[in-house]
Amino acid sequence: MPEFPYLRPQAAAETAVCRFSGLDRRVRPADGALRAGRQLDPDGFPALCPSAPFARTEALTNATDLVAACGGLGWIADGTFYWNGAARGSVSAGRHQLAVIGTKIVIFPDKLLFDTAGTDGLTGMEAVAIGQAVFTADTVTFETDAPFRAGDGVTLSGCTSLTENNKTVVVREVSGKTVTCDAECFASGAEAAVTARRAVPALDFVCEKDNRLWGVHDGKICCSVLGDPCNWNVFEGLAGDGWETAVGTGGDFTGCAAYASHVLFFKEDCVHKVYGVKPSNFQVQVSRIPGVQAGCERSILNVGETVYWWARDGLMAYGGGVPDRLSAPLGEDGWESVCAGAVGHTLYLSGLRAGVGETTALNLETGLFAPQDETQALAFAGQAGTLYALRDDGLYAPDPDAVPAWEAVLGPFGDARGARRLLSRIVLVIEPESTCELTVRLSADGGPFEPVWAGAVLPPGVLRIPVVLRDGERFALRLSGRGRMRVRALVTRTRSGGSL
Repeated sequence: MPEFPYLRPQAAAETAVCRFSGLDRRVRPADGALRAGRQLDPDGFPALCPSAPFARTEALTNATDLVAACGGLGWIADGTFYWNGAARGSVSAGRHQLAVIGTKIVIFPDKLLFDTAGTDGLTGMEAVAIGQAVFTADTVTFETDAPFRAGDGVTLSGCTSLTENNKTVVVREVSGKTVTCDAECFASGAEAAVTARRAVPALDFVCEKDNRLWGVHDGKICCSVLGDPCNWNVFEGLAGDGWETAVGTGGDFTGCAAYASHVLFFKEDCVHKVYGVKPSNFQVQVSRIPGVQAGCERSILNVGETVYWWARDGLMAYGGGVPDRLSAPLGEDGWESVCAGAVGHTLYLSGLRAGVGETTALNLETGLFAPQDETQALAFAGQAGTLYALRDDGLYAPDPDAVPAWEAVLGPFGDARGARRLLSRIVLVIEPESTCELTVRLSADGGPFEPVWAGAVLPPGVLRIPVVLRDGERFALRLSGRGRMRVRALVTRTRSGGSL
C-alpha cells in the first residue's frame, strides 16, 4: 500500500502578557502595549491601573494663565489676576508670560509685578516722570516727586534745546522732586517737556536664573540687573549690570528656560545657549538641535537636571548636548499648543493632537506613557505635591476620592513575524480592589468592538475572565471599567495555522 507522510499534530501554545508597556501608536507595538485608553495610572505599569481623575476646584471663565510661587497659586481669568483666589488687579486680554523671581511674580507683556510677600495688588514695573525739568550739572528736578530709586537706569528724552541731555543715566540719589546722577552728567538749563522713564523691555518670553530675569524682545536676548526685575538699562561695567545682545540666526524666538549651567533661548530649528556669570563674560553659543515648536512655550519644564520641551519632532529631554526624543510611542500625528507639568516622577502633557484635545502622562523612570483624557489643559502648576491643571472653565486637581472611569484598548493579537497564529482563547487576569464594573469588548479583523463581557460587577479578589472569540485571525480588546482594579495579565492560547 502507498506510504503517506506522517503529519504531526500542531501543539497549542499559551502566552501570558504580564507586563503592559504603556501607550504605543506605532505600526507594530508589543503585545502588551496600549493602542488607546483613558484615565490610566503611569505608576501602575507593568499592570493596568486607573488613575485619580482631575476634578474642578475653582470655577473660572476665560482662564488663560497659571503660576505657582511661594506656597500659593496665581491665575488669570476674565482679565483679572488672582492670588490664592483673591482678585489682585486687572491685566490685558489673552495669554501672558509669567515668571517668578524671589517673592515676586512678573506678568508680560503688561509689565506688571505682584509681590506675594506684600498686601498690595499689581504694580507697574516701569516708572515715568513727564513734564518740565530743570537741569544742573549732576541733577534734574521735576514738577512732581520723582518715582525713581537709587540705582535705576533712567532714559531721558524730549529735550529740544539741551539735546545732549537725551541719554540714559543711572540714578544715585532721589530727594523729592530732585534726582541726583553722576557729576557733570547734564548740561544746565530748563526744558518744557521731558520724559524720564525707567523702561522695561516688552518681553515675548521670560524666565528666571541666578536672581535675574531673562527674556527676548525684538530678536534680542537680554537680562535684568541682578536682583532687580524692574531695571534693565544699567550698563556700568559691573557684575550686577543688565545685559543685551542681538543674534544672527533667522526666525522668531519660541521660548526660553533656565538650565543648570546656562540659559536656553529657543527657536524652532535651533537653541541659543548663554553661558557665564556676569555681563563681562556672557557668551552665546548656537546649537542646531530641535527647539520649541511655536506656540508650545508652556511645554518647557525643568525637572531635576533635565529640561523637557515639545519640538516639531515631539517631546525632547535635554541634559546637555543633544536632546533625546521621548515621544515616538505617541505616533506621528502633529500636536499644537502643548503644555507640560510634573509632580514627582510623572510628567503630564496636554494639547491638541490633530485638532482634538488630549492629555497623557509619562513616567520619567520607566519611559511609559499612560493616556488620561480628551481634554486640553492650558497650563499646569505644581504646588505642595499636587499638580493643578488650568482649563478654560476652571482650575482642576486630582481627586483621590473620586471613582475612576477608565478604558484600555489592547491588540491586535494573532499576527506574528512571518507566521500565522490562530487564537483559540484569551483570558484576562483581574484584581479588583473593591466592587467594580467591567465591560470587555472584542474586535475581529479590524471590525467594530462588540461586547463579550458587558456590565459585569466584579467582587474583590483575583479573577480570571475568559473572552469568547469570534471568527477571525486578528483580535483587539477594549476594556472599560469603573472603580479601582488592576489588570495583572492577559493570557492568549494559540495554535499554528501555517505560514503567511
